[in-house]
Amino acid sequence: MTVGTITEAVEICCHPNSMLTDECTKIGLSMERISIENGYNLSTKAGFEAAGKKLDEVMPKRAWISLPCTLWTSLTNFNYKTPEARARLEKDRLRDRRRVKYGVLLLLKIVDNGGEVYFEWPHRCQGWKIPELNFLRMELRRRGRHVFEDWIDGCMYGLRDYNTNELVEKGWRILTTDPEFSKVATVCDHSHGHRVINGKQHTAATAYYPQAMCKAIARLWHAQLRTPIDLNMALENPAVLDLENTYLMERDTGSIYVAEPTDLEREQVRAMLSRIHKAAGHPGNEHLAYWCKKRQCPRWIIEEAINLRCEACDLVKHGLSHKVKASLDIPMAPWQAAVMDVSDLTFPDLNVKAQFLLIAEVATGLMCGDITAKIGLKDKGTDSSATLFTTFARAYLQHYPKPRWVFVDPQTSFVGGEFKDNCQLAGIGVSAKPGGAHWMAGDIERRISIVKQVMRKLRLQYPKLSPETVFYISIAAANNMDNIKGYTPMQWAFGFSPTEDPILAHNAATGKLKSDFFEIERVRADAEATYLKEKASRKISELKNSAPRPRHEYKRGDWVCVWRSYAATGKRKLSGQDFFTDGLFIGPGRVLFSEPAVQTGNKDGVIWVIMGNRCWRCAAEQLRPATQSEIVQINLKKDDILNSPLEDVWRHLQDFDDIAGEPYPTADGMRMLPRQPLEGMPRVIENPDVAVEPHDVTEAEDDQEVDEDNSAASDHAEASEIDIINFVQNPNNESEMDLMKIEIEADLEEFCFDASAYLEKQLNRVANNNTVKKGVEVSFGRLSPEDKPLFQEAMARELAEHLEVPTVWAASAYADYNHGKDIPADKLIKMRWLLTWKPLTPPEPPDKSDPHPVSTPDGKFKAKARIILLGFSHPDLVSRDKFGDRVLPTASPTISRKGKLALLQMAAFHGWTFELADAKSAFLQAGHTEEWRKLYTKGVKELRQALQISEEESMRVLAAIYGITNAPWVFWKYVDHKIHEAGGKSVLIEPCIWIIQDQDGTVCGVIGSHVDDFGIAGDSDNKFYLDMKNMLKEMLRWSPWRSTPCMWAGMWITQEPSGKIHASQEEFCHQLLEIRVESGKYLSKDDKLKPEDVTQFRAGLMKCQWRATQTAPQFSCRVSLLAQRVNEATFGDLKDTNALIRDVKRTARDSLVFHNFNSNCGGKLKWDDLVIVTWVDASRLLQRGGYIVGFTTAEILKQKECAVSIADWRSYKLKRTGIGTNGCEGQALYDGENAAYLMRLLWSVMHGVPVTAHTQEEVAQSMTSVLVIDSRGVYDSVHNKESFGIGLSDARTGVEVLHVKANCGPEKNQHLVWVPSDLNLTDGLTKDSPEARKPLALWLARRTWIIRYDEDFMSARKRQRANKLAQDKPQPTTDAEAEAADALAFLDLS
Repeated sequence: MTVGTITEAVEICCHPNSMLTDECTKIGLSMERISIENGYNLSTKAGFEAAGKKLDEVMPKRAWISLPCTLWTSLTNFNYKTPEARARLEKDRLRDRRRVKYGVLLLLKIVDNGGEVYFEWPHRCQGWKIPELNFLRMELRRRGRHVFEDWIDGCMYGLRDYNTNELVEKGWRILTTDPEFSKVATVCDHSHGHRVINGKQHTAATAYYPQAMCKAIARLWHAQLRTPIDLNMALENPAVLDLENTYLMERDTGSIYVAEPTDLEREQVRAMLSRIHKAAGHPGNEHLAYWCKKRQCPRWIIEEAINLRCEACDLVKHGLSHKVKASLDIPMAPWQAAVMDVSDLTFPDLNVKAQFLLIAEVATGLMCGDITAKIGLKDKGTDSSATLFTTFARAYLQHYPKPRWVFVDPQTSFVGGEFKDNCQLAGIGVSAKPGGAHWMAGDIERRISIVKQVMRKLRLQYPKLSPETVFYISIAAANNMDNIKGYTPMQWAFGFSPTEDPILAHNAATGKLKSDFFEIERVRADAEATYLKEKASRKISELKNSAPRPRHEYKRGDWVCVWRSYAATGKRKLSGQDFFTDGLFIGPGRVLFSEPAVQTGNKDGVIWVIMGNRCWRCAAEQLRPATQSEIVQINLKKDDILNSPLEDVWRHLQDFDDIAGEPYPTADGMRMLPRQPLEGMPRVIENPDVAVEPHDVTEAEDDQEVDEDNSAASDHAEASEIDIINFVQNPNNESEMDLMKIEIEADLEEFCFDASAYLEKQLNRVANNNTVKKGVEVSFGRLSPEDKPLFQEAMARELAEHLEVPTVWAASAYADYNHGKDIPADKLIKMRWLLTWKPLTPPEPPDKSDPHPVSTPDGKFKAKARIILLGFSHPDLVSRDKFGDRVLPTASPTISRKGKLALLQMAAFHGWTFELADAKSAFLQAGHTEEWRKLYTKGVKELRQALQISEEESMRVLAAIYGITNAPWVFWKYVDHKIHEAGGKSVLIEPCIWIIQDQDGTVCGVIGSHVDDFGIAGDSDNKFYLDMKNMLKEMLRWSPWRSTPCMWAGMWITQEPSGKIHASQEEFCHQLLEIRVESGKYLSKDDKLKPEDVTQFRAGLMKCQWRATQTAPQFSCRVSLLAQRVNEATFGDLKDTNALIRDVKRTARDSLVFHNFNSNCGGKLKWDDLVIVTWVDASRLLQRGGYIVGFTTAEILKQKECAVSIADWRSYKLKRTGIGTNGCEGQALYDGENAAYLMRLLWSVMHGVPVTAHTQEEVAQSMTSVLVIDSRGVYDSVHNKESFGIGLSDARTGVEVLHVKANCGPEKNQHLVWVPSDLNLTDGLTKDSPEARKPLALWLARRTWIIRYDEDFMSARKRQRANKLAQDKPQPTTDAEAEAADALAFLDLS
């Protein structure tokens, strides 16, 4: 819509025929281009001014700018290597920055006119950190605008290579002020393959936006600029629908008519808002109010959203979040109060450590103090109480009026002994702050901290200055340079400020000053400049982080909770609380009394709280009101102390806790709070005679600034470009920790950007985690009216399955036991219903044409009903025949992890489509296999009614009904028989895998069973496989077959079009919860856990073990080490397990990847062309071994980086205590070679190679195997030693290494290589340290690896030291030296 000369959008610095402008114009938006073709050259000032005039004329509401980024790519750094080229590059970049500067100024002009701006560059561009863009971010925030940085991957909008039509990996990063732009910002979901951009031709082809992306942006702008707010676009949450249907009234006249709400309506709205708040993941009230305002809710509903109180949020809120920034107290009069602080500072050049006492007058801000002691650098100790008072008298009392009060820290030297006694004798009150409540001293504490920082900087700048000089000059700088309401502290205190003497200035100009005097003058000037800079830095940090906070007034008897930081009080003890590794609120307790404020009318600074039989001294900011449930819970305990008057409780208290996180105070510490006001205590002057306007007392802020330029996503993207060799061999690599941190987080601001999508996402997680739990039995009587019909239908379908077989029959039809009238009790087995919810992933909404569905309306859960027998009462459960075999087979054949991962690798390698088939009522389909056992049951009422059998008559069991221990084995035998009849063949060493072969004997398909879930993959162009697939579908009754993504054997399987397969456990990880310990005391790390706590510890650890053994080898070592501690678990082990759970959840998106190695080779590789690489390692200290078995191509033998698919791994305790490092490494090598042999054999058999006891060696040798170790001793024993026992002191290990040696060599098609430890993937499976986990973290980031041969056998540590020495070595200064260095480097590489 154009009004006059107003244009809705502009595109700056674009192509003359840019698609974004064309698409916006097509849908009716008024948009113009501002580019060099139109005469707006942003490289010149004239072009910039012309563009500015144009924007003033058109006044756009949207502006998109995309400046050239050629000079800021990583490839540019390689093209400018020489010094001359680098200088030319820097010059060109400086000119490019001027263009960016002009573009930023244009964007700010549009923002000032109320528009939204979008700055686009590729997300891997190195120019995102230039000062001009940092200036843009800062200015946008200064103007009150939020800054968002979104990513768009072109492949999600169909960006393809015009030659091969493959999706191209190209992403853009957009810095914008539009909170709704995230709707079109779509990142790659990794469901497809990419073509890497190589060469200038491909780069140019991806320089333009795809059409679908431009259409999406155009639609977004059209909706923002043209489409009014539609209240009918309600969210999916029923609470939101209720809220809108009830309180968003008619819009006939364009306004909302709302009657005055009643109390009942307010309660209903609070309940609805609470449901929305919980479903959305507990965002802040401001986000909820923003959503209500955006949806045009009445004003009173918005106010309810702002004031909404969530009990769960109160429980987890950090205790120090209630601090009040600006004091509302009555200000102090001059010379009424002083603040004291002690500190020390080391002077290394003078070999001395000086201890100081700093004193600041509260009203005027005047500072003074003196040195209390000078001691040696290694000496420790605190100043005595007498020393502190002597220094106080010398530095303050003899020069300035006596204060009424002094505020001190709660250390014994201040609150006890001669200091307190002498102050009281002099009529000076001593007020101690609660421990940890440093903000109570306000601005004075901040100014003292600035003085300390100035002292440190002067000490570093002038190391030879005496401690006295540094201290006094820093104090003088504060008194003369600070600005309080327009005056310095010196002016507030004495009415004037010393000015510079003209004679001194004349002498300084003529050089008549002595050198020592001139040096002191220079130090004084530097101190003043340093003070101003430090104060400015603190003020900027304070402004950036400040926010208004309410203040709560606590009264005597109020129930409150107290914030504790357990990081500082790990050994403190309190009964009846839950413990975590971070801080939390404890309590509740009752307010006993408040210490009277120093100034009449001010807030109470210190509050005493009774909890249990102890008293706690707290600041008001460390408290919060107790919730109603907490109060009810504490009252239900019926302790006598809860019902006693506070006065009686107080009389019996013997000690108290000052929550400073320090040891318990001594008896002297109790004297800091008198039972009643002291006689003769001076009164505070409320109306001072001297009219001094004191400064506000504000909270002392930490000098900490937040760098918002980088994000976790960009760090992760940059880390993926790191070269492996440089990464693992450079100890100073700054990206090391970036690889160790793969962040998964839910951004609460997303609630404001797109409330519908965010609420749907959070509701899904809430439903999956909290509403219904998989496998948890439900009671039919407790089901809701909406759920009962679902289970009734599920029960009807289960009955139909039993009647179709049938599974039972009337006992009267058999002659045994007098036609069922005299059945022995041991032949009767009980039967019952089992009702559960089955999660559906992905959701499967019920068919609208089905009048009797079993799925919930949202399709996320399905009602599941089973008729089961109580198998533990089976009469033959423990019986054996005359040969000792079990009468009732209890084995439950399921596919092993090796077989499962090998099957996935097989499907990925051949490019076969993976499918999942779930057999319906699988065990019942095996037929009448149990009739001969003569087992009977009374059944369930519904089954008897269906078979028209009376309640007195029994039924004979005919089939393997669920619950019988041999039911899984019977079903497996049935399936195995059917598949063999159809022409399939079972794998000898993996009974749950069958292969399908065509007429030529070529394997064209594979089947794997995990009980009743079948994973099937095959060549969809092969007739034999298609015929076998059709026979399988007719063999059993199935649920609908599904392709990926799907859940199989506990793993979420996804497959890319190229054939690559991903296996993850993200949903399982999100359901993990940290362990909570209920104990009667605080626990130290060495305290033993109680039996009930050990149960939780074991359960949490076993859940982590499931992830570690299925898809996450990086956690195997940590899980195994903690599992050894289960029987002797301590609180420290529990904290380690909680840390492990957090890491498992943080890396939930990590997956195993199975590569299609043919995708990059044109389909030339055969199955036996792959190489099986086994990394082996051992730890002598922990006596642990480990190995990783992976598939890759033969290119890895040429020292090239190749894709690696991990198919097997293990972290375990060595079976024997190893003698030395070689003894441990030899055992691990033997185990690793055995695992490699088994994988070679399995891979060959799965491809149709027949195997017998005599041919197994030949079959295994058809696959090339590489064993990788980092032990030089074991390597030499295999390759270079022919001595007795192969030269190892451990004879048993020597025999094992001899076995490995006999199976290595060209004739065995197996080779042993040595690599440094930082190139050994298994290092993280034997050692629990960040350095050891580094190789696996890098593999997770790249999914590739390399085998680097080193003829010098230089270990990782030696190479790192050599690299560091090479970096410190002077660089060649002449061309001849440079050529010589290049020649040596070439020879070294060759």
